[in-house]
Amino acid sequence: SLYNRVLGDWYSENASKKWSENIATAMSVLQEEAELQEIVQLVEEVEPSVASVIVQRKYVNTVNGQTFTDWERSVGTGVVLHKDGYLITTASLVDHAHDILVSFQDGQYRLGKLIGIDLLSDIAVIQVDSVSVHSVRFGDSDSVRPGAWVMILNNSHGFPPSMTTGIVNGIREEDVKLQISSVVGGEYTGGAVFSSEGRLLGLVADSKRALIQGAAKMGQAPGVVAVIPVNRVKAFARQLIEH
Repeated sequence: SLYNRVLGDWYSENASKKWSENIATAMSVLQEEAELQEIVQLVEEVEPSVASVIVQRKYVNTVNGQTFTDWERSVGTGVVLHKDGYLITTASLVDHAHDILVSFQDGQYRLGKLIGIDLLSDIAVIQVDSVSVHSVRFGDSDSVRPGAWVMILNNSHGFPPSMTTGIVNGIREEDVKLQISSVVGGEYTGGAVFSSEGRLLGLVADSKRALIQGAAKMGQAPGVVAVIPVNRVKAFARQLIEH
């Protein structure tokens, strides 16, 4: 009958629509799971090359003829540069360090030696006796395109590291730093910034040093992070090691 044909057509149309919606939902869930798995694999790949750098500073003060010694401790992030034990970090972390201790993901601790420091570029190189982890893989910060997503690993609280993601905005002309959009705190200074392929793109710049054009502090711009590009990091690190 006409009624049955109309009802059958309606049922077929809605069943087909429902089926399409279910397929779309399933594909979306699978895509989200694949993206999460990609991030998990990326963390597992790069985490061993990121270390915690523990620094002690010694301050001696004399008051009314009496000498007092104060100690200050800070913890930051270092990245394994070479299998010979070289690590790169920010100058602001190790400046005036009395003792340096480096902790690795596998539980190893090594005494660190300051090889060189450049306060202007905010880059420093330290060295430990030996490392059993592989060195970081370098990316090309000059070829990073706006819109690319990145991951930031930070060891200022030790292991496990804190981590977040961000989006590349581009290279800033005023200070030639890589700018990314990400919500991070001041403790992320020196954090390692990786591409989606697991290659190092730079180190998070000290928010007190990174200035936006017009003399406003980078740290006063929520959601905007300045990164020392890895190409500059490599160039300055090479100079510090050779000289």
